Amino acid sequence: MKIGSRILALGVGALLIPALAGCANPVEAMIKGAIEDQTGVKVDQDGDSFTVETEEGTAEFSAGTEVPDTFPAGVPLPQADPSGAATYPDMWALTYEGFTRGQVDELIEQVRAAGYTESSLMQSESFVQGAYVKDEMNITILWSEQDAKPALIYGVTIVEP
Repeated sequence: MKIGSRILALGVGALLIPALAGCANPVEAMIKGAIEDQTGVKVDQDGDSFTVETEEGTAEFSAGTEVPDTFPAGVPLPQADPSGAATYPDMWALTYEGFTRGQVDELIEQVRAAGYTESSLMQSESFVQGAYVKDEMNITILWSEQDAKPALIYGVTIVEP
């Protein structure tokens, strides 16, 4: 799986956490069973978080406003509390609900000011996709405002030089 698609998968998983956190146990069991049956991976759920074990490593998904303890020091963070987080070896994806376009523009400036080079940026009034690189760190910013529900996926990946 390519790094970009892993970050996207992590971000989608992190976006699903708040939705699944309120599900009743039969629904949770059905979703867990479907994931395990279709992917062959083991899923462990504990309250508002779940862990997926694969041959490549462990992915952890959680709901709430905590940035994972393993998030790399020195990497700029959005100025808001995340609604979900996902981790995978050398990868992190944080999701933010209600993140405005103005906040995205501020985040991009914050990333640039921290010395990250913009490798790509596509944007419109309701969509932003940007990629930034510094040494062995890649940052991906994905923001969309669909149906007046803005959301951000902020991905960080450590790559080997």
